[in-house]
Amino acid sequence: MKKIIVSKVEYEFLILLLEELYISSSDETISDKWISKLEPTKRLFDLELDYYNIRNDGQTPTKKEMVKWLISKLKNKNVDI
Repeated sequence: MKKIIVSKVEYEFLILLLEELYISSSDETISDKWISKLEPTKRLFDLELDYYNIRNDGQTPTKKEMVKWLISKLKNKNVDI
């Protein structure tokens, strides 16, 4: 993973777009394609979902929960892209 430096305007715009996506996201679970990509870091991912008060049951997250996870990570500025 690489660190990407964005300007304040880009950062705020990205957060705004993700928040709009969160509103329109469905409550269906994410596809197997994304689950397989998360598998190597599943334990860390589950801990982060619990840390951000998104979910703590270890089940497959929904699309809405995944977007909320991204927003939380970006707002806390500790994301590696």
